[in-house]
Amino acid sequence: TSTCESGSSLDPVTAECADGTPTTMHGSEFDMRFVHAGSSDVMPAFERFYISFFDVDGDSADGFSVFELQAVLGAVSRMIAPTSTLEAGTFYPSEALYVMASETSGASHDFDSDPRAPVGESQGAAASFEVTGASAFRMLVGGRSAVPSQANSNFCFALVEPDLGQECPAPSS
Repeated sequence: TSTCESGSSLDPVTAECADGTPTTMHGSEFDMRFVHAGSSDVMPAFERFYISFFDVDGDSADGFSVFELQAVLGAVSRMIAPTSTLEAGTFYPSEALYVMASETSGASHDFDSDPRAPVGESQGAAASFEVTGASAFRMLVGGRSAVPSQANSNFCFALVEPDLGQECPAPSS
């Protein structure tokens, strides 16, 4: 459950502090690195790679809401579908890019589909982060929650650059 430094209660629907002060969210941070097969030796930096999250959504249980959040520390860009309702922002002072569910719709993701080409609800609940010049990264998974007991969420990610409907404009003649 999220908390309010001010001591305010949480709005059960928005999971935000009722008095408008910032909400303290909870999550877990993971240090990830690419290593040579069969060893713990870190690989040299890649020019670029992508980490994409799927099924980023919110849910409501007995009138109390939870909104999933994903962030990649060190990402240089982030992409969501034009039809997505995900909130995209930047944490300060770390300048970590993040996405967070803005609805409690509980998007339905087809986990058997190709992660490079999500469609329908899957596309709207996906976000991709670009990391350059690195062979390691840190990711944060968590959320904002008004659920009074523990709220369990599944987090799904893949190291792919998915097609999120961001097409390049046709070249001008």
